[in-house]
Amino acid sequence: MKVYRHGDIIFREVSKLPEGSVTNLGNKFEQHGETGKMHVLEGVRVEQVGSERFVTTLEDDCAVYHPEHPPLKLPQNMTFKVERVRTVEHHEYID
Repeated sequence: MKVYRHGDIIFREVSKLPEGSVTNLGNKFEQHGETGKMHVLEGVRVEQVGSERFVTTLEDDCAVYHPEHPPLKLPQNMTFKVERVRTVEHHEYID
């Protein structure tokens, strides 16, 4: 399974959605990054199962856009679990 990273957003390929109630969230994925700027992906089906979000690419030219990164093209007709990575400063004190 392939994994694509666009800044602090990860798109992890999955073969199918997990079991559970599926909520359709539309055809546009939007997620704020750590800097507050938006990652945007159109031409997809966005679904939620529990607390997890998934996107299925419906068009050949689906690409994730963000003002601080080059566009990231995702393959057509694939489903991805969307995850977020947070930057950790290893020298900071954490309670």
